[in-house]
Amino acid sequence: MQNTKLLMDGLIKTLESQKQRALLTARKLLQDKAIVIENDIRGLLRNFGLKVGIVGLIKFEERIFELVEGMPLARQTASVVVALRCRTWPIAHPSIQEKIMHHQNTGSNT
Repeated sequence: MQNTKLLMDGLIKTLESQKQRALLTARKLLQDKAIVIENDIRGLLRNFGLKVGIVGLIKFEERIFELVEGMPLARQTASVVVALRCRTWPIAHPSIQEKIMHHQNTGSNT
């Protein structure tokens, strides 16, 4: 019989380490999606000849509405996508980050 190495000895991951990996993966996914949404907003505004420029997370929404002032169609388009962005970023960052830090601080991730 051939040795196929299907039943090799290996590391067994604990349930806590699997939970932490799931949290890290979810956070990365949401961060990536939030960045994609921001880039889409920038692209939508570029169609109207507007450039957002370098803006931080806090001032991004303010800058978007500053640019589309006086342009009803652009404002309507931007407001829908900015609302989606505002719902994605809080999920992507603080809540999952707190859970990850809690797992690391308790030392239960072996």
